[in-house]
Amino acid sequence: MPFANVAELRAKLDAFARARLTPADFDPILDLDAELDLAEVTPDLFQALQLLEPYGMGNPKPIFAARAVQLSAPPRI
Repeated sequence: MPFANVAELRAKLDAFARARLTPADFDPILDLDAELDLAEVTPDLFQALQLLEPYGMGNPKPIFAARAVQLSAPPRI
């Protein structure tokens, strides 16, 4: 595309987005495989997850969440 057309493309893409997108489209989505209670996180679960390896494009790592959890110490970075 010639550089001279970039401004027009930008304007049209902006108009397209403004006409179709809502504020809800910008809300983050947390895509989880399961919600677990921390009591369910056991060595047996770890071993079962290892059977699903190797992870990659066609087999992503599972993502879990736990509610009402508090850190016992600040995270290490």
